[in-house]
Amino acid sequence: HQDIAACIAKYGAPQAGSPLNLSIGIERLCRKFDDICYRFHDCDHVFEIVLDKVVHGMNNEKTGAASSNEHRVRVQEYMRALQEELPKTYLHIPDDFEFLIDGKKLAFKHWPTRLVELSV
Repeated sequence: HQDIAACIAKYGAPQAGSPLNLSIGIERLCRKFDDICYRFHDCDHVFEIVLDKVVHGMNNEKTGAASSNEHRVRVQEYMRALQEELPKTYLHIPDDFEFLIDGKKLAFKHWPTRLVELSV
């Protein structure tokens, strides 16, 4: 259980490299679960993946860290890549499955659409 506690404490840190804070991490997770219960109270099956303090790409050579603007742009690029690639990776996702990235619902229609395009 120490691994889980360490992960939650890292989630409670205000930013990457900050001191870990287990109690804030627990509070943040509780708010996520409350949000899930509120938004999806009528659904039998719900899960959420939380990506926190996402770091993607190369760092600034001088400081060793990306500027906040560079970091934001890289994370947005990463999220866009996820939006494009996930539907290509999974075939049999039901239409009523709601998968959101950055508030946008993904449609897992890549392969059915491709098959129609190839058969025409």
